[in-house]
Amino acid sequence: MDENKVLDLIKAKDLIQLEVLTESGYDFVSLNKKYSLITYLIKCSDIEDQILIDILELFLGGGIEAKVKGKFKKQPIYIAAEKGFKKCYDLLLKYNGDENSKFSPLGLHILGIGKSAKELIKERFI
Repeated sequence: MDENKVLDLIKAKDLIQLEVLTESGYDFVSLNKKYSLITYLIKCSDIEDQILIDILELFLGGGIEAKVKGKFKKQPIYIAAEKGFKKCYDLLLKYNGDENSKFSPLGLHILGIGKSAKELIKERFI
């Protein structure tokens, strides 16, 4: 799927919410790879499997280049699924084993079993 189509789909359906953790708390940002995106909150309970895969591949495929101390480098990506965590996790496991997959297990951290995404992020990062 074309990257712009995925972005339009996300914006239109409000499927994904991006948060950047800062020292002062949470800052909501637009879908823009220029930001140092650390955490993705994915509302994935109502998303069709293929759309969810496209979204994950778009953002996790090559990792996100983030500016850290003046230099651009790949950042690990944290996913917290507010709803439908198991669905998200199962899809990632399924497609991670495929040698044609764009997913990189090294840059992927999944959070969220049994807790709300915000609780989990606060525990882990604040």
